[in-house]
Amino acid sequence: MDQTLRRRHPGPVKRKTHLSNYLDLSWLKSTLPYTNGNFANPVQTQTVSSIRVACELGPQYAALEPDIIKFLRRLGYKVTTPKIVRGSSGADQEYDISAVKDGREILFDISSRSETGADRVVAFYAKNFDTRPKRPILICVPGVNRDARNLIAMYKIETVIAEDSRQVLQGLSEALTSGQ
Repeated sequence: MDQTLRRRHPGPVKRKTHLSNYLDLSWLKSTLPYTNGNFANPVQTQTVSSIRVACELGPQYAALEPDIIKFLRRLGYKVTTPKIVRGSSGADQEYDISAVKDGREILFDISSRSETGADRVVAFYAKNFDTRPKRPILICVPGVNRDARNLIAMYKIETVIAEDSRQVLQGLSEALTSGQ
């Protein structure tokens, strides 16, 4: 039998809908970590969470996580991003950044909604309850609402609340020098 007769007709062509049809993501191309097919300097590499921050808050926040990583490395920390920690429940929990210095680890999560709410604080508390890190820090950009602020105080969660990258680094500097 002739091979051409065996082929099936592919049927009607379905148009695929792509996210870029609805959103202008042209600014994201400039934040991607590839240069001529190779990864750029590891400090400049964009991680999933830094791209998430940029998508949630806009391009002005795309460099937030890389700025934090550079800052921590300048202070002598060994930085890992993201950091997966197995909790006592057996579930894997993901933190955005892990910083280790002198055998002491600090785990950071970046909350990058337009305003961090109570749900994000409760999720961070539950993650910490499961993993029992020595020092977890929640970074909230660009701010927190009243309910979240009350929960942060009640759960005694160490936080850095800031409007921009410069304030985040200043808050981290204060938190790291006071907590040592």
